[in-house]
Amino acid sequence: MVRDRGLVSGWVVPYYATMAQRRLESAITRDIIKLLKRVPRSFVRKIHGGRMQSNGLPDVYFTCAALKGRSVWIEVKQPGKKMTDMQLHVSSELEEAGAFALLAWSAEGVAVWLKDHEIEVQ
Repeated sequence: MVRDRGLVSGWVVPYYATMAQRRLESAITRDIIKLLKRVPRSFVRKIHGGRMQSNGLPDVYFTCAALKGRSVWIEVKQPGKKMTDMQLHVSSELEEAGAFALLAWSAEGVAVWLKDHEIEVQ
């Protein structure tokens, strides 16, 4: 794990367009969810923060048949932004439990992660 750059698993989801730097986190999250819903036999949910929610939980939960029971938790940030200490702590706990914990700055980067893990997108 690489903590000094705010990353988990050493896996930062790259971003490609300079316009991405101006996009709101909510717009990036919508694009990521739209992409993940195109994965066959998958389950994806936006985790809404609030008073009744634990601090530090990532923004998106995802799993699919190709992952054979493993889950993916995605913290979405605007390009260049880092996770808070609490988010890093929770992501470490998720990884210790066998989940993937990612920091994503774009849907394009999540698509790269899916391809690297041989997960088909339709």
